[in-house]
Amino acid sequence: MIGRGGLAAQTVILVVAGAASQALYAVLVALVANRAGPAAFGLAAGAMGVGGMLVGVVDFGFNAFSVRELAAGRITEESYWNRLRVLFAVAVAGALVISMAALATPWPELGLVVALVLLSRTAINGVVVPLRAARRVMKVATVLLLERLVALVLAVVLLTTTAVGALPTLWWSLVGGAFAALAAGVLLGGPSRLRWVPTGLTAPWRATAGYGRFSLAVSATSLDVTLLAATGGSAQAGIYSAVSRWTQPVQFFAQAYSSAAAPAIAQASSSRVALQAVRRSLWLLCGAVVTCAALVLLAPTAVSLVLGDTYRQSADVLVVLSIGAAVVVVNQPLATFLQARGHENVVGICTVGTVSLQLVAVCVTAGPFGAQGAAWSYGVGQLALTALLATYASLLVRRHRRDGAHRPGPGVREPVLAADARGADT
Repeated sequence: MIGRGGLAAQTVILVVAGAASQALYAVLVALVANRAGPAAFGLAAGAMGVGGMLVGVVDFGFNAFSVRELAAGRITEESYWNRLRVLFAVAVAGALVISMAALATPWPELGLVVALVLLSRTAINGVVVPLRAARRVMKVATVLLLERLVALVLAVVLLTTTAVGALPTLWWSLVGGAFAALAAGVLLGGPSRLRWVPTGLTAPWRATAGYGRFSLAVSATSLDVTLLAATGGSAQAGIYSAVSRWTQPVQFFAQAYSSAAAPAIAQASSSRVALQAVRRSLWLLCGAVVTCAALVLLAPTAVSLVLGDTYRQSADVLVVLSIGAAVVVVNQPLATFLQARGHENVVGICTVGTVSLQLVAVCVTAGPFGAQGAAWSYGVGQLALTALLATYASLLVRRHRRDGAHRPGPGVREPVLAADARGADT
């Protein structure tokens, strides 16, 4: 059922590509952070956080929902590309409003950053959806690597051969990488005919409410840097954001596994069949936990070597973030499994609650504890989410056993997925 090299092989490909792309991004951030300093870099990171949050607002679960529905054959690729065009038009309108509004503020360039992040991430996330649904992991990996490689090369060229400042270098390198990835995504998996197929005006967010709540909550986590800058100072935000991305390669173990498994889970005739298809590859997640432990031990040395003595406090932050990342290794695949089997509404509600807890905790702890308080807020939020999802999954198992372990026959989907199918526009 998994096919295309098996789930383990697909996950390894995505892990290697994702870890490499995040490592390239970490190098890029380190170069810019060293040149800009904690205060200036903190403002820049805050603007990027707002842009990332707005990507989730515009998306509102569209991409994750589309992967599931494309994989299950409940929507066509033609319908998907038309919906994506509508979604991107909304993103363009939002970017224009943000750019114009920023002109009335003392930092118009920060508004431009927000707009550029919104446009680039919306486009890239959209073009890889058909590739993910079809489990074309090599092509997905190509897009991921190309984006970060082009961005890093541009940054090195601008920093070494021009007089462009550190922060403008970051903006232009990220935008250049985004356009390269967008072009690759369209060429590798885009529509065969680049024209609008008149199928009527269909809102991209139809039937995506459960995924939308989850997507919005996950995107809102990027506001931790912005809130930390507002309540604890831009220097503390710079100390936090300088290492906050270092755990991304670790978390990508869980994200890659979830991305590779989600289409197969959605296609399975029952949750029992889906679990049998994925559990043989769960050992891959152990590597992510081991990496988190290594980061905890090596944090002081690594921060000193990469960022210098200016960012000494970042070592303690990295230790806590690494522990939180180990928790993500557990809750990310669990959330994906529940979503793919039709329980996205519960996952969305739980995620909204725990992310809200995290952001409130950042505001409360930023004053007395600074970046360290933001890191602990992240860790506590992830623990709470894991506990909630595990409790819900346990209740589902008990109900399943109490009701006689009903198993649909071949080709028959569980009731909740049948309801989703009726709500999807084909």
